[in-house]
Amino acid sequence: PPAGAFVFVGRLVAEKGIDVLAAAYQEYRRTVPEPWPLLVGGVGPEHDRLAGVEGVDLLGFVQPDELPSLLARSGCLVLPSRYEPWGVVVHEATTAGLPVVCTWVCGAASRLVVDGYNGVVVSTGDSRALAQGMARVSSVSVDERLAMTRASRSLARQFTPDRWARHLSRRVTALRDVIGLPT
Repeated sequence: PPAGAFVFVGRLVAEKGIDVLAAAYQEYRRTVPEPWPLLVGGVGPEHDRLAGVEGVDLLGFVQPDELPSLLARSGCLVLPSRYEPWGVVVHEATTAGLPVVCTWVCGAASRLVVDGYNGVVVSTGDSRALAQGMARVSSVSVDERLAMTRASRSLARQFTPDRWARHLSRRVTALRDVIGLPT
C-alpha cells in the first residue's frame, strides 16, 4: 500500500484549517520517532503558515491530471476543514485507497471515512486530536494499512458515475411525472 507521506490538497485558506494543520503537523513530528513528511498541494493566503515548517513540502497548485500520481505517493489524506460541504478530495483519496484523517464537518466523512476502519475523524480546530490521528495512521502495521486501503476503496465504490447517472435518471423521471411533462 502507499505509505510514507501525508497529503493535503486544497485551497490554503482559513476555512480549510491550515493553521490547525500546521500546529498539528508540528506536534505530530515531536511525538513520533519517524514522522512522515507532509505534501501540500494548493495555493492561497494561508501559505505562510506552512512555509518553513520542517517536513512540509509545498507543491503549489496541483493540476487535476497530476493528482493521481500525488495520491499514489502518499499514505494518508489530511483534511482539517472548519467548513466542507462535501470534500471531493476525500472521495478522490478513498478511491485511491488512502486512509483519511479529517474533521467531522467534511460532508464526505459521513459516507467515506469510518473512524478506526479507514481513517480518523476529529473535531474542528483541535490540532492535538489531528496530530494524534496522524500518529495513529502512520504507526499502523503494513497489514493494517492494507486493510485501510481495501476499506477506503470499498467505501469509495458507493459513488460511481454509473450510480449517479442512474440516480439522476430516476430523479428526472420522478420530477417529470410530478409536473406532468410528456415522456
